Amino acid sequence: MLCGRSLPLSLRARFKLWEQGPSGRFLVLLDQSIYTGTNFSLTALLALLAGVLPLGHYAIIASIAALLSSVFVGLVLDPLIVFASAPAARRVRFALLKLSAAISMTALAVAVGLEILNRLFVLPALADIAFATVIFAGQSVVLCHKRNAYINGQVLSSLYSSIRYAAAAFLVVALVWLVAAVEVWTVVVAIGAASCASSLVWFRSILRIPTRVLTYLMKAPGLVRYALWSSVISVPSAVAVQSIYWIADVQAGRLAVGQIKVLEQLMVPFVQIMQMLSLPDQVAASKAFSRGDVSELIALSGRRTGQQLKYCLLYCLGLVAFLSAAQGITVQAVPLTAAIIYSVCVIAQSVAIPRNVVLRAARRPKFIAFGYVVMVMVMIVSGILAVPSTVIGAVAALSCAWAANVFVLQLGQNSLIRAHGLKA
Repeated sequence: MLCGRSLPLSLRARFKLWEQGPSGRFLVLLDQSIYTGTNFSLTALLALLAGVLPLGHYAIIASIAALLSSVFVGLVLDPLIVFASAPAARRVRFALLKLSAAISMTALAVAVGLEILNRLFVLPALADIAFATVIFAGQSVVLCHKRNAYINGQVLSSLYSSIRYAAAAFLVVALVWLVAAVEVWTVVVAIGAASCASSLVWFRSILRIPTRVLTYLMKAPGLVRYALWSSVISVPSAVAVQSIYWIADVQAGRLAVGQIKVLEQLMVPFVQIMQMLSLPDQVAASKAFSRGDVSELIALSGRRTGQQLKYCLLYCLGLVAFLSAAQGITVQAVPLTAAIIYSVCVIAQSVAIPRNVVLRAARRPKFIAFGYVVMVMVMIVSGILAVPSTVIGAVAALSCAWAANVFVLQLGQNSLIRAHGLKA
């Protein structure tokens, strides 16, 4: 059995489903596919109905939302998994959920305030931040709802919330398309409406729970320290990945930002599947390290790296073939050279995932955090000093940054090997 009692309850709940065979695995993958597929489809519809330039505008907004979400993941979502592993931790879990609700409501209030300031002083940057804050507020509620459902072993509840999310999002886009042009605000409103349809009832139930947030959070042993470490990892990772949009916006223009977003969205399905399939590895790796079997950790990393590289190369070849055939569809098609170079990013992520699994299982988060910090530095240096004003140059900078991240993760894995007297 993969699911040991020492594992977080949310992970045990997921992997009980995985161990039940194809039906359990299908439900988990279906849930994740509907939710992430909806967000992917919204950006694809924006590009199709409005063009690549508005997509570039939305990419900047989404990057700000991702930065806000990285703080939320570090302070709330990751601790929610680790510190909700037993019935005795229910109060801590409810406290974290109440904290997440307070953060979401504050984000909505900030968004309203920014929009009022924009109307008074006509500052487009404030409007973009307001849109990003709305996206963050909605997505944070949905993610907490789904995470709590997994903690309780209620994958069907999470699946139904994803279905409601998708239905509401597409309904909003369809209604707008019938009466007006689809623009950036359409996607923001669609995400907000989808979040309400998905999780508003659950959100109201959380608000009614009488929980003293700070008291229970401060009493949980190690929670604050873990949350800070988790933030150290999640925030640099978001900056590293999203900074490409900010640099490209300055160096190459909004069209290049949209083209990079197209490439990212085309790669999202593969990366999401690989991350989902790595979750059983995380359980196996944690159990191997707990019994001192570091050699099995390293062997698992090698096996998964080979498998994921094989799938990655097939996916990238298919994507390049698709873009090659689509070059004549639109004048603003993504350059084929950029797609080929961007494949290096996906290959690097395929190599990085197993090493992330090993370092987390071995309780060495410092190498993961340092890897993302190095990635940010490489991204900034190559993006500002070396990138020409084209999408190809921006993508090349991102590829260099991902390669640097993998290099640091490999150093971390090598240090683990040396520490236990093993051969690389």
